[in-house]
Amino acid sequence: IQIITAHAAKGLEFRVVFLPALESGIFPFMGPSFLTGKVDAGKSFDEEEERRLFYVAMTRARDGLYMSQAARRTVFGKELRLTGSPFAAELLEGGGEGISRSTLVAKTRQKHTQLSLM
Repeated sequence: IQIITAHAAKGLEFRVVFLPALESGIFPFMGPSFLTGKVDAGKSFDEEEERRLFYVAMTRARDGLYMSQAARRTVFGKELRLTGSPFAAELLEGGGEGISRSTLVAKTRQKHTQLSLM
């Protein structure tokens, strides 16, 4: 297993690629000020460069590409509920040929107690 950034993946190829955290603000990365809720007027992100990185990351996969997003996550100690990445959404809008979707649903386990006979 190799864990690398999309920047480092340029020119490489892997049998299977996992792209986690495909949420708006994380990929495309809009900066720590976006994720922390602090306004930083001097900073902006380059959406087209982020789109190119997304393309690079996707095209590194030879046999399988797995993309995921979380309904909620904790970043810098703060729980965030981010929308899905617009880049991933564009893939699904384009017909999604060869794409299958699945959803994991959290289940809570109930603790069973043993009844006493006495």
